[in-house]
Amino acid sequence: MISQSFFYMILHVILLVFLFVILSDLLLSFILKNVKNDKVVKVFGIFMELNKIQIFNISVSLVKYIFIIYCLFISTKITMLHMYFLSILCLLFGISSLSLKNFLIDAVSIIPLYLGFVCKRLFIGYLNDVMFVWYIYLGNVFLTIFILLYSTFFLLKYINDMLLKNSYVRRIRNNG
Repeated sequence: MISQSFFYMILHVILLVFLFVILSDLLLSFILKNVKNDKVVKVFGIFMELNKIQIFNISVSLVKYIFIIYCLFISTKITMLHMYFLSILCLLFGISSLSLKNFLIDAVSIIPLYLGFVCKRLFIGYLNDVMFVWYIYLGNVFLTIFILLYSTFFLLKYINDMLLKNSYVRRIRNNG
């Protein structure tokens, strides 16, 4: 039986992804209609001609990245509910990308993230409850930097993979 909080978490994930898809369409159409600067158009031009599935994949990746930032800096406790949320996002991304390779890489990549979150909370607990030691604090800072770099790498990798499948980007890349 699925608990009520787990059910609401699934509904929130679906709502967030839906909002990201809608807002990304509206934002891109507004920017491309109203911006006269060529440099800005070139940056946003890489997102032209994306289909709904590619926008959905980028949205799921951004929701996952924002959740990781939330867990890293705001959340005071890491539970299995956090792992379930990351797993749902991984499953959504894997199903929508229709790539077993992306699904497996994403599924394996959330394990070090979760372990990093647990270690970070252990470091903070040690610093608060036992004693403040500079090398534990430094390890916590390095672990935070690692998690940020790790999650940013996977976000940019997925965006790059989506954009390389885009015919507009391939055409511009081959011409210039």
